[in-house]
Amino acid sequence: MDKEVSVLNYLSKNDEATQRDISSNTGLSLGGVNLLLKKMISKGLVKIEHLTPRTVRYILTPTGIKEKTERTYNYIVRTYNEILRIRKLIVEILAEQLSQDKDMIYFYGREDEVAEIIKSIVVEEHLTDKCRVVHSVEEIDEGDDKGSVVIVWSREVEEEIGDREVVNVMGKLEIW
Repeated sequence: MDKEVSVLNYLSKNDEATQRDISSNTGLSLGGVNLLLKKMISKGLVKIEHLTPRTVRYILTPTGIKEKTERTYNYIVRTYNEILRIRKLIVEILAEQLSQDKDMIYFYGREDEVAEIIKSIVVEEHLTDKCRVVHSVEEIDEGDDKGSVVIVWSREVEEEIGDREVVNVMGKLEIW
């Protein structure tokens, strides 16, 4: 999510927030928060209420609430579409490898969101006998079939595979 949305989200949950609070909870610098708040005030997303001469309160305006909602929705849609795109590519790679009569298809990589997508595909497509999700090269070595392929989703683990046949999902997405 972008910086403005982070600040809008924080302000919507913390009506007594100071710039320092916003900074420490959004990961933005204090100077960055100051500039961003000025910009958001000029856009009508946030207004200032002076409590004392030295104390202010930042309040989300109806426009700010609407903006936060729209941006959050758009972020969810973009993220979901990206998940569907990754899922579709994994299914295509799997179909291609299965059509080549591979003895075993190993998915090797970190235990992360992509691994979760892969696990769900393997179960949904009833491929547990032809596919294994592994998290170490040793697991591949144990069942090493010459007719196997290793599918990875990061460059770091791709380098660990050695001379085995490897397909990198993210490399095929062309996002690097």
